[in-house]
Amino acid sequence: MAHYYINLKLYFLFMRIAIIHHHLYPGGVTKVIKSQLHALFMIHPEIRISVYSGTKQTNDDSLRQVNFYNEQIFQYLPGDINKENAVLIFQNIAYYLDRIAEENDILHFHNLNLGKNPLLTLAAYHLAKRGVCIVNHCHD
Repeated sequence: MAHYYINLKLYFLFMRIAIIHHHLYPGGVTKVIKSQLHALFMIHPEIRISVYSGTKQTNDDSLRQVNFYNEQIFQYLPGDINKENAVLIFQNIAYYLDRIAEENDILHFHNLNLGKNPLLTLAAYHLAKRGVCIVNHCHD
């Protein structure tokens, strides 16, 4: 049992996690993300976590231990885009997620299943098909 615990600690020491969501407005999803961060840092304070969101972070000190990236491509998809714009947006999202996947071991998405940005969902699906480790955390 002790051997397993040591290996788990080593695994977390080198693990890189990217948490991705459309926004970090005050409310449910942000509370869940903050709770996850707290739990992960309790397991191993040196774990490397990045948070990617389509909006600026909340004014909350609990997010200060992570690298935060504000990227508009993660926001909700506007309903009035045409096919050409959708293709360009998808290409931008796919390119950006490829870069995130190269730098992280796990991509942890929140609520991809709600369809707020189906192009983000499609890009994550293609990454999963390629073998990228993806978690879709459904909680809405």
